[in-house]
Amino acid sequence: MANLIGRKGRLKTKIVKPKGLRRQHKKASSKRGYSDVLCIGRPAQDTLLSGEIFKPVCEHGVCYEHIPLGTKSNVQDVSVLYGGNALNAAITFSRQGLSSSILAQVGTDSPSQNILQIIKDEGISEELVYLDEHVKVAQSTNIIAPDGERAILTYPGSAINV
Repeated sequence: MANLIGRKGRLKTKIVKPKGLRRQHKKASSKRGYSDVLCIGRPAQDTLLSGEIFKPVCEHGVCYEHIPLGTKSNVQDVSVLYGGNALNAAITFSRQGLSSSILAQVGTDSPSQNILQIIKDEGISEELVYLDEHVKVAQSTNIIAPDGERAILTYPGSAINV
């Protein structure tokens, strides 16, 4: 994406299509042919795990999660959520009645397909969503203790190809 300054000092944006990527085709939902809001960023999948197994053990004022290795442990609740700043903003604007688009890159894996389905279900334009089979979206696993404290394990996702 390249930013340009117009004659009147206003910022103009030029979209440059990365080579070798397939683009989802869908018209923006605005009657004018473009969206009211463009959100730019990386979508992500969050997995939330909670249960008594995550009750922290505190030693010398520092609390730790102790999960025995080599065993199978049950959790009380599992949730899988999708977001990321751009996707969350696009959903919020869309639900407020504004036409919104998201500029993002996703893969062909299961989390990416779920994200694409959410984009469709929320009425967000996917015209600027690029598919790359080598991309994996960011993911995090949130371990939630009974008292609400948490530890987060993150996978930042693949490097974006431009």
